[in-house]
Amino acid sequence: MKKTDNDYYYYVARINIKKYRNLKKFTAQELADESGFSHQFIRDIESLKINRRPRLEL
Repeated sequence: MKKTDNDYYYYVARINIKKYRNLKKFTAQELADESGFSHQFIRDIESLKINRRPRLEL
């Protein structure tokens, strides 16, 4: 994976979301409640097994 590849940045975001959630000792549900996103959305973002990318509506 190259740094110029969008997949690289998505991977880094996934890892960091999970890392900082764990540092704060939040469960995925607690992060969902605090952020306003669904629990499933948080799980999808953090999952490295899922190839699809969750989308945010702007």
